[in-house]
Parts: sequence; C-alpha cells; structure tokens
Amino acid sequence: MLLSIIGHVIALLAAGIAVAGDTWDATRRGIARLRPTGWFAIAIALAGFAVSTIDSWRAYQDQLERQRLAMEEVRSAWRDLVGPFRLLLWELDGAQSNPDAAMIERLLANGALERLDSIDLRGEAPHHHGAWMANICGPAERGRDELRRLQAIYVGILETELIAAMKEVAASHVPEFMSVYAPCDTVEFDPSYPWRLESIVNHREMRGYLAALLELRRGIDRFAE
Repeated sequence: MLLSIIGHVIALLAAGIAVAGDTWDATRRGIARLRPTGWFAIAIALAGFAVSTIDSWRAYQDQLERQRLAMEEVRSAWRDLVGPFRLLLWELDGAQSNPDAAMIERLLANGALERLDSIDLRGEAPHHHGAWMANICGPAERGRDELRRLQAIYVGILETELIAAMKEVAASHVPEFMSVYAPCDTVEFDPSYPWRLESIVNHREMRGYLAALLELRRGIDRFAE
C-alpha cells in the first residue's frame, strides 16, 4: 500500500516538473535540448515506474501466497472427504490407494461400489483405524463443513472453476447422509440390519458425488501444474 502511494506521488511530482519547469531548450537539438530540470523529471519518472513495478510484483507474490495457502486448505478438505473411500478400498484390496483422481476413477468403474457393499460397517476398519462408523461420519462432516467455509472466504483468490467444483461437492447430500446414518457416537446395532454402504446412500447419488469429487481433484491438480 505504501509503495503504491509513493509511486503515485512520484508520478505527480514528475508531471508537475514537466509542466511547470523549464525542462528543455528550444534552440538546441536532440538530447542536448534537455536541461537539468528535464533530466530531473526523467529521473523522477523512472523512479516512479520502478516503485510501481515493485509494488505490482509484491502484490502478485502476495496473491500467489494466498492461493498457495488456500490450496493447502482445499487439499486438506479433499483428504478428509476421500478418507473413508481410501479405507474401504484398502479393506478390499489389502493395499493403500493414493488419494488422487485415479482412486476416484476406480470407484466410478463398473462394479466398484457393489464390491464396497460387501463390507459390514458394524466392524472395524483395517490396520487399527477404529470403527467403520467413526471413519465414515467424522471425515464426511469435517470435509463438507471445511469446503463450505473455504468457498466463502476464498472467492476472488481461487479460480472460478475450482470454486464451482467446491460448491458442487459441498452441495451434495451424500456427506450429510454419511454423517447422519453413520453416527460417530457408539450405537446399538441391530444384528439383522445390513450396515453397508448401500444402506447409507444409494449408488446413483454416490456416483454423482464421486464425479463431483473427481472434478474437484482435477481442479486441484491443474493448480499444481
């Protein structure tokens, strides 16, 4: 801000000297026509240009830093949202998947969601991650709420397409269903009730949600390029 004001003052001073000062000699030719006041006006104008350039560069760097910090928060929300699916695939495949676009594409492939429905969510998640219900509801709530917060405060900082992708994910009812029907607190399970992914949210809605997550991830990856 201060540099911007200084640049404007210098530019105004240079203009005043150029108008009111005796900056050139009409009897001479070429560069020799410039008098000391003319050289002084040029020096002031160049100084103003340098100050304005530095100010613009600093503003650009500040914008990049704000974008970088914003994207770190978006990535954190993404990891929360896809965390349950990563654990579900880990249970099925016996190996961890990277939380990236390829993982979501696998879930959207034919038969993937049906395979997830084979997991009884009354049990424990793999590798000491605790109860399935807690692993489903907690990340769903955190990721959903965080995306809603981020899209509100980073409008004008993040790209319009990325904000739109965040809104699409946050608007889905799937995280809400996952948090409501997979309560974090200890619950008494009906032994006859099939607590599986299909019991929480139907596949059609889930596919739309996963497609929105995939578009969001692609937006995150475009920023990193």
